[in-house]
Amino acid sequence: MCHHTVFLGPICTILGCAPDEFWSIYDNDKVATDALSNDILSNVIGTNHETLRAADRRYRFDDLLSGMIIHAPHPLGQRYVAVCLDIAHQKGQDAAVVNLAKAWMEQLFLPSQFLPQISLFFLSPFTHSWPFSAGHLQSLNNRT
Repeated sequence: MCHHTVFLGPICTILGCAPDEFWSIYDNDKVATDALSNDILSNVIGTNHETLRAADRRYRFDDLLSGMIIHAPHPLGQRYVAVCLDIAHQKGQDAAVVNLAKAWMEQLFLPSQFLPQISLFFLSPFTHSWPFSAGHLQSLNNRT
């Protein structure tokens, strides 16, 4: 599998892991995506529900993370989110889970018109799977 390690830089910084650590979990065929996702929903998001809600009262990070797993448009995206949350949880850092949710909220769902639109693509090694393009985002920004 071709790994785009450069795209993992910001996520690995938030998680405090090396790209190799991410890929070793992501590529692990012994853990099915559905099993990993269900574990994350129960043992990471479910048990940290209050922490995720209290982290920023403007957003419901628990619902954001659950939705990113449950409604991922492709199993690879679902696995990507689940692996990121698994690493944060394994490191025992509730702050890493919250910081990851904040980064995704700010970079994916509420991108600033002042940030280069290409920065959105550094959040995932699967740039071809995003349902929008930089041109589409620019046209949305031009409406404001």
